[in-house]
Amino acid sequence: MTSGEFRLAFPERRGAGQAVNANFADQIALEGLDVPPAVFAAGEALPLRLHWRAERAPDRNFKVAVSLLDAQRVEWG
Repeated sequence: MTSGEFRLAFPERRGAGQAVNANFADQIALEGLDVPPAVFAAGEALPLRLHWRAERAPDRNFKVAVSLLDAQRVEWG
């Protein structure tokens, strides 16, 4: 992955240390993420940790957005 949109799906995989290894324009890399190993109720916080690495000084600003999909693949967030 060099740039643009990047989607991850973890329907049954939860817990610390999910490897991703996605590279964005050879400037930053998403190495992995920690997905909580629990089910959350409406209104509860969902802790999500993204692990980034700088490959070199970025030549532009990057934006990160997180969306959630339900079982019917309806996007929330």
